[in-house]
Amino acid sequence: MSMISRKGLAIAAVTLLALFVVVMPSPVSAQSSLECQKVWPGPSSTNDVLTCLSDKDRIKDQWRYYVFPGFSALLFLVILISFPIVFICVSCCRCCSCCKPQEAEVTANSRCFLWMWIAYAILWSCGVVVLVIYGAKLLGASLPALVDDTLDGPLKYFNETAEKIVDFTSNWSTGERQPLPGINLDITTFSDVSDKVTDFLTTLKDNMNKYAGWVPIVSYCIGAVGVVLMFLMILLACCRCCVPCLPMGLSCVYWIFGIVYSLLGVAAILVAYAATVGCGEIQLQYKREPGILQWYAVPYCESMFNFSSVNAEVRKTETTYAQQACTSLLEVCDNTLLPLPRPFTCGNNITSADQCPNMGTMAAVLESSTVKASTMACPVPTASCSLTECAANCTNPTVKSGAAQLLSVAAQARNASIAVSYATPLLECNFVVDQLLGAAGSCNDLKTGSLMLGVGFFVGGLMFGLAIYIMFRGSCVWKNPK
Repeated sequence: MSMISRKGLAIAAVTLLALFVVVMPSPVSAQSSLECQKVWPGPSSTNDVLTCLSDKDRIKDQWRYYVFPGFSALLFLVILISFPIVFICVSCCRCCSCCKPQEAEVTANSRCFLWMWIAYAILWSCGVVVLVIYGAKLLGASLPALVDDTLDGPLKYFNETAEKIVDFTSNWSTGERQPLPGINLDITTFSDVSDKVTDFLTTLKDNMNKYAGWVPIVSYCIGAVGVVLMFLMILLACCRCCVPCLPMGLSCVYWIFGIVYSLLGVAAILVAYAATVGCGEIQLQYKREPGILQWYAVPYCESMFNFSSVNAEVRKTETTYAQQACTSLLEVCDNTLLPLPRPFTCGNNITSADQCPNMGTMAAVLESSTVKASTMACPVPTASCSLTECAANCTNPTVKSGAAQLLSVAAQARNASIAVSYATPLLECNFVVDQLLGAAGSCNDLKTGSLMLGVGFFVGGLMFGLAIYIMFRGSCVWKNPK
């Protein structure tokens, strides 16, 4: 084979490798979801994730997403299996003097051609270092951040909201929180959710603290050793292998690192695939579109945690409290102009406590209630006035005290209405899942970091495969020509 054809072959090989490295990860990074909705009949807590993952039709439809992980696994097997066979063949060839010294011109051309492959290996090693360092840094930072954000964000929100619900269903007239008579609100559901998730994440965090910190350190060390080993080829090529059998021995070292790099590449690419799928499923959940979260996680939440009973109890408490307050108001108000026996005009012209179904309505009724002008108790005796004005300046102590009491009830109603607005969304599993997923802000970093790490180790595996070839070829052409 001529020198020109060899150069053309080398350039074509490198070009194909570059296209492969750029194009192959694209389907993995573009993956949206597992598409389990095509396997399951509908939303249910009994849906089996393993059935979805093992479904042949789903796998066939998503074959392009498995190509890059498949090639990574294939590279690992090729390096693992082929090297011992080739090593034995080359060693036998050397023992049988198959690699005989050639003419000086031919040997010089072979060495020059080998220098080109060495240059490629050096360039690849630089690219591997960049990818590995960048990917390991993102991965090492995103994994702990994901757990910490969940512990400090959604779980803290759940606990605080549960406390707001307790405050809402309590009597604070004595200055201390006391349960309202006849109200039996059980918030153990919130405690169960919080405790189970907290225990799981705490255990996960403890395990991650043991091992996650080693991810960037090990990656940096392996990447650095790879570069050093690649530059060692330059020394061997310059000295033309002054130590006998050194290229063959060094090829064994390259084989070991090739196995390590390709295996780490498989692991990182699988993590990238899982992270990409997870990010896609999160987006489907936010859009309320079919996916694992909508068709399995939400139904499972509804079956495991009885939020509906808490919801009903809160609604019952709200209605009871609102109607009790309006009943108290109706005892001192009516819609006539007579000052007695009721000195106040009923807000919104209500005539029954049933017209106060919730805290918001009750607060509006109390705030729109006024003192009748005929009572002559307002600051301007011939005019009516609001409860706020009367509580501050009414001339009749009884009416003034009554207005102050109604304002106190109205303030409690406003606070309770705010508490209900906090509590109500939590009583729905979609909202609970959304809150838990709100901590997944580092999802894209996890996906990018693992993908970069996978590509880096994959190219590193190819690099060591090339280095093995260089050592085998160099053990022959680095000899003195005849």
